[in-house]
Amino acid sequence: MSRECKQAPRDVRAATCKCHLTPSLVVKQECSIVAALAGAPNVGKTSLFNTLTGRAERVANWTGVTVDLKTAVVPYDNQRLCIVDLPGTYGLSGSGPEEQVARDFLIHQKPDVIIALADATNLEKTLYLPLEVAEYSGNTIIALTKIDAAEAKGIKIDVEGLSRDLGIPVVATSSLRGLGLDTLQETIVKVASRPGKPLHIDYGDLEEYIAKLEELLRSECKSTRDGLTRWLAVRLLEGLDWAPRIVEELCGEAAKRVIEEAERLRDEYRRRTGKDPGQHAVAARYRMVEKLVEKHVVKRPARDSSLTKVDVLLLHPIAGPVLSLLLLLGAFLLVFTLNTGFPLNMILDALGFSEAAALLEEYSIAGILGMIFGHIADIIRGSVRPEWLASLLADGIVSGVGLVLSFTPLIAFVYAVFGALEDTGLAPRIAVAFDRFLRKFGVGGKAIFPAIMGLGCNVPAVTAARIIESSRERLVTILAVPLIPCQARLVVILAFTAAFFAEHGPLVTAVVALSMYAVAYAVFLLTTWILSKLLGNEVNEEYFIELPPLQKPSWKVIWWYVRSSVEHFLVRAGTIILVLSIVTWFATSYTPVLAPTDDPGESIAASVGKALAPLIEIVFDVSHDIAWRLGFGFVQGLAAKEVFLEALAMTAPEGIPKTSPEEAISYLNLTPAQAYAVLLAVTLYMPCVATLATIYSEVRNGKLTAAILAYTLSLATLLAFAARVVLQMLLA
Repeated sequence: MSRECKQAPRDVRAATCKCHLTPSLVVKQECSIVAALAGAPNVGKTSLFNTLTGRAERVANWTGVTVDLKTAVVPYDNQRLCIVDLPGTYGLSGSGPEEQVARDFLIHQKPDVIIALADATNLEKTLYLPLEVAEYSGNTIIALTKIDAAEAKGIKIDVEGLSRDLGIPVVATSSLRGLGLDTLQETIVKVASRPGKPLHIDYGDLEEYIAKLEELLRSECKSTRDGLTRWLAVRLLEGLDWAPRIVEELCGEAAKRVIEEAERLRDEYRRRTGKDPGQHAVAARYRMVEKLVEKHVVKRPARDSSLTKVDVLLLHPIAGPVLSLLLLLGAFLLVFTLNTGFPLNMILDALGFSEAAALLEEYSIAGILGMIFGHIADIIRGSVRPEWLASLLADGIVSGVGLVLSFTPLIAFVYAVFGALEDTGLAPRIAVAFDRFLRKFGVGGKAIFPAIMGLGCNVPAVTAARIIESSRERLVTILAVPLIPCQARLVVILAFTAAFFAEHGPLVTAVVALSMYAVAYAVFLLTTWILSKLLGNEVNEEYFIELPPLQKPSWKVIWWYVRSSVEHFLVRAGTIILVLSIVTWFATSYTPVLAPTDDPGESIAASVGKALAPLIEIVFDVSHDIAWRLGFGFVQGLAAKEVFLEALAMTAPEGIPKTSPEEAISYLNLTPAQAYAVLLAVTLYMPCVATLATIYSEVRNGKLTAAILAYTLSLATLLAFAARVVLQMLLA
């Protein structure tokens, strides 16, 4: 008799029980989702089971240590996951007791999800079983175990590419370091709710016979599903001694006809080809393993792991962070200069080379794309009628597509840099250099990468958080990164300091500009600390990591990083950015009564700005006439921060010169205290809809995305009000 798997009490993470194979397993009724762990002996299955469930089962390198089915109930996301530890087995085709127990459980108990394990350090020998499992069920997840050990040995695996070729989820995990466990649990829930298709393995000249037997199974055995009919047809043609028993259980009286036809087809195949169908099928699976490993795995020879001169410098408590920061800033300078010209264009302009700065910006990748899409938009405006349709196409859709594509090369370059840093072994050393400091604020050393990339653009900074292994640390970093001043906010900072602080001298102007960055980074760290507490992101006092040897980067590995990041951005964030771009166009092109307008002051966005005017009057101590213009600017600034200046210029009274941003906003007549408060608010609230869309694409949680938007707006409002009051008191 089976014993119930009872839910764990509060102080115990999981409860376990022995589950015997009965026609209706009690555990199926007790749990929201049943997930079976299948893997070869010594692949790390029992270790993964223990880590996932909190069990302290003894881990031993003996075949059959898990013959008894142990099950643990794990609460996750308001669901109860039953993790069933199947016997260790090298495949599903054998006739041994372990294979029979595992096979019978999968066929008769029908788990919602099957987690098939493969050792990342030895995929050539351990990927065979996961292929067999995936061929049986579309509810399969492949978990690559010991991923940390693989990377330490110089083995790189293109996890997303492997998943794409197989058509099933692949998750990299490490039981020792707890890597990938949250992702695995999340994937279990997704696969249980949205099953995929079984893996299709090409068996070459055996396919003709598989199709005939599959058709017979489908017509004679009504209880078999589509995936199972092909799987069973292959096993019958292989001549496996247990396959007829499965047919008898599923087909009843028709079983005899099916078994006889399978024997006839086997004999016909042998006579026709001179090959044994069983050996041919096994060889086909191993060929697929070889092709997958050759395509998605890069191995390098082991190198001397002793400390090098680079290690001595980067791991030094003082020199390490300084050199690491310089390295990251150098990478940042290269990436953003190629894409937008920033910050090299500003450096050239400050040195007096204005023409060179303009050319660099104009012929950067973003500049060229901007010219192309601007030309397309002009053609549409001149040739499409009616005007509202031309405006929608040119200013909404084409502008949105151009925005998405302008971010694409930036994402690609950022991940090319990350890929190179990871593959050379520099990234872990940089993470170690900053880890002790950042860990005080609830995140690990790898948070430094998005924190620096955010200076150029928050969109790639948000996606850069994917390099952080811990899901909670990754989430904390994603939600805090929008507080870091990007290039667009720097444009506003420079314009405001020139317009309202230049008369006080260059020192005051520089202090005001630099203080924006100091406040933003201080708030960033405070936010990571608060979020880490709220989300329960407990971090260890020390950071333990096995540093991989320093080596030359592999172009193949760098390409994996680039391809994965670009696909992820275009599929997830790109669509959302395009939709929000159209919404922004509508809000600035139509009045509240849905009449088209060319006057921004009459648009829906301006109406929202006017609705915000009473609050803005209080926060910045300005007149209503100035408040609604600032409100319109803040609303427009959600499209892109540099548009904040454009919005203020568009609503300027007649006669105001607009030859430069400083002149265009001078009509506001803000005091230093008011100007500083406005600038602080612009620096801290959500940078743009593209960043908001990217955050949602990463966290896939609308409430959380809305919460971080509300948080940045509230924080910007409160700090701006406080700064204005304090400065007015000090300057009085």
